[in-house]
Amino acid sequence: MTNMKFVAISLVVCICLALSDSCLYKGRRYRPGQKYEIDACTKCECDSNNRPRCVAVMCAWPRCEKEVRPIVRPGDCCPSCPDV
Repeated sequence: MTNMKFVAISLVVCICLALSDSCLYKGRRYRPGQKYEIDACTKCECDSNNRPRCVAVMCAWPRCEKEVRPIVRPGDCCPSCPDV
């Protein structure tokens, strides 16, 4: 009997997901093709199957002046040379 309840719950969840016409992230809905950011380093898009597809931002390493180390500023994802 427990197995039957589990199967019934699974079917309901699957049906709800199949009927969804958007992606849901932190209470906001996104339409297929709509792009959004999770944070400064992660970009996402709701795909045609209503699933979020996210990628990490790839950063180039900046070439700063001799003995100057790159920094990551608040709100940025990629390092940059500090203002000297």
